[in-house]
Amino acid sequence: MAAIDFPASPTVGQTSNSGRFTWNGTGWVRTKTPTVIPIAQGGTGSSTAAGARAALSVREQLMAARTYYVRTDGNDSNTGLANTAGAAFLTIQKAVDVAATLDNGGFDVTISVGAGTYAAGFRLRSFVGSGKIIVTGAAADLTSTVISVTSGSCVISEAPTAGNYRIQYLKIQTTTSGYGIVLYGGANYLEISNINVGACASGQITIGNGSTVNAFGASYTISGNSPTHIDASDGGVFRGQFGAVTLSGAPAFGSCYANAARLGLVTIFSTTFTGSASGARYLVSTNAVIFTAGTGASYLPGSTAGSTTTGGQYA
Repeated sequence: MAAIDFPASPTVGQTSNSGRFTWNGTGWVRTKTPTVIPIAQGGTGSSTAAGARAALSVREQLMAARTYYVRTDGNDSNTGLANTAGAAFLTIQKAVDVAATLDNGGFDVTISVGAGTYAAGFRLRSFVGSGKIIVTGAAADLTSTVISVTSGSCVISEAPTAGNYRIQYLKIQTTTSGYGIVLYGGANYLEISNINVGACASGQITIGNGSTVNAFGASYTISGNSPTHIDASDGGVFRGQFGAVTLSGAPAFGSCYANAARLGLVTIFSTTFTGSASGARYLVSTNAVIFTAGTGASYLPGSTAGSTTTGGQYA
């Protein structure tokens, strides 16, 4: 190591290869000391523990569950750690991005989203730890917290993400174009429960490329029109067993309630449906499967019969 750092036959004032030592004529003298990042109680920037971790690229490991807050009067330069205008974040995406920097140590990180309408959706991010990131409406109802996006999607992932997400007590809707939920590009995992799926221009829940949306045991509402409610393709999976779905206002599905194609899987059984809908009940093709545990062709919501083509199976 010495031979690498210290040049042979140095001259006075010459520095070592690392730049940490200088030759004074008789020996090597340290001339550069390690960087010290002071951590002060109540400091800002790099003087805080968070700033020091960021400077050193070290993840914070949680020792307990944590909550971040989002409000319509918040600011993304805040810490997100208190439910006040001066502390909460403005966007859900900022809260997700911060939560994804943590090693959650098996503890859940909750993102509490205040009442109001949010014009931007959010992308899932990979994170470390077996705990979930839970995005929840603060009022714990289906109308107070709304994600309403124009020409974009409410919940999206375009690449594989490590870590499990859950959304609840939110209303999601899009206009012009965009999906309520769209996961593709690789494996993603999202649980849904107690959500209100409003009108979505491109589709309400679309899953592809090995991603999963899990509504197992979930209760949720569908209150708006869309080309499809569920669309699973290219190995995408929707799990909807043992749930309760309320169809409010007789939503219309331009293509069908449930579509499965190219090895997609839709599993819905022992789920109750309240209300009515118009459109085809299902379309299944190209070796995909819609599995209802033999409940029959009229089980899924809709006003016209479903169909199977090119190896698709409805069972």
